[in-house]
Amino acid sequence: PTPLRVLLCDPATGHGAERLRGEGLEVEELRGVSDAELQATVAASDSPVALVVSSANTVGQDLARCENLVLVCRAGVGTDNIDLAACAEHLVPVATAPFPSARAVSELTLGLTLALARRIPEAQESLKSGHWRRRSLMGHTLQGKTMALLGTGRIGSRVAALAQAFGMVPTAVASQSSSDRDQRLRDAGILLVPSLEDLLREADVLSLHVPLTDATRGLLSTEEIALMKPSAWVVNTARAEVIDEEAMLEALDSERLAGAALDVWSVEGDIGDGNLSWKAPPSTTCRRLAEHPRVVSTPHLGASTHESAAEIQIDVARDIGSFLRGEAPASMVGDHGLESLQESWRKIGVAPASSDVGGEATSTS
Repeated sequence: PTPLRVLLCDPATGHGAERLRGEGLEVEELRGVSDAELQATVAASDSPVALVVSSANTVGQDLARCENLVLVCRAGVGTDNIDLAACAEHLVPVATAPFPSARAVSELTLGLTLALARRIPEAQESLKSGHWRRRSLMGHTLQGKTMALLGTGRIGSRVAALAQAFGMVPTAVASQSSSDRDQRLRDAGILLVPSLEDLLREADVLSLHVPLTDATRGLLSTEEIALMKPSAWVVNTARAEVIDEEAMLEALDSERLAGAALDVWSVEGDIGDGNLSWKAPPSTTCRRLAEHPRVVSTPHLGASTHESAAEIQIDVARDIGSFLRGEAPASMVGDHGLESLQESWRKIGVAPASSDVGGEATSTS
C-alpha cells in the first residue's frame, strides 16, 4: 500500500494523533490554517491525504478535486462545511464521528434550558455585582412542560430522554412516510403531533436539532414564531441559519417570546487556543442577539467537552484504520460511498475487505 499522510485540522487532536502515529502513519497537526493554505498543503503533498476537519475549515470544490485527497473525516457530526456533492463528484469518501458529540450537545441543550428557566446567568451576574435578588429572580420548573423537538435523530432523541428525567413531555412532528420511525419515537415516550404548526403551538421549549439544508434554512421565522406562546423559549444548538435571526431579535424585543438560548451564530469566531476576538461587529444582528437580556449566549460549545473531544478523535482514528484495512468507516455520508471508497483504495493500493464493503451512506440528520 502507498503510505498515507493524515492532516489533522481539528484543534482537539491529542488522543487521535497518538493512536494514528502508533500505527506508523505520518500525522501532521494544522492549527488555525486557512482554507487556502489547507488546499495548497493537500495539493502539494507527495502522499495520498486523509483530511480530518472540524467546523473551522471548509471542504469545497477546489479541495475535493485534489487528486491525492482520498478521505475526508469530519471530527463531529455537521457537514454543512463540506460540499458533499463535490466530494461525490470527485469520488472522495466522507465520514463523520456523530456519536460522542450527540451526548455532549444533548447535555448542553438541557443545561441551556435550565439556564433559561431558572435565570441562572442573570442571577450569577447580579450576585457577583453585590446584589441579593431572590424575589425578582423567580424562575420556572420544567415539570410538565412541553419540550418540542425539531429533529429526533441522535441528538434530539437523547434530549427527549433527558427532558423526561425532568418530568417534561418530549413532543415531535409525526412522519408523513415512516410508521417505523413514529413507533420508535412513541416507544421512547415521545408524543407525536400532526404538523409543525401544532408543535409550535404546544411548545414551552422549542429545541432545534436539524441539519442545515435548503429545506431547514430559515425554518423558524416570523410566521412560525407568531404561532408560539409568548411564554415559550427557543434553544438552538444546531445551526444558526435554521433561525431567521432578524425575526428572532424582533420577537424578543417585542416580547413575543420569553427568551432564547443560542449556542450557534451566523458569524462565529475561529477555533483555537487563547482569547480570540469574535468576527461579528457590534451592529450585526447576531451580535445584538448575543447581547440581548433575554438570551443565554454561548460560543458554539455543543461538542466542547474533554470527553467528547477525546472520543471523537478516537472514532476518527478508528475510521482511518478501517479505511486502511479495506473496511468502510462507521458513519459515511453523501452519495457514491462505495464507489468513492473503491476509487480511494485503488489510489493507495488497498484491497476491499469484502465484495460488498461500503454499504449505503448514512443520513446527516
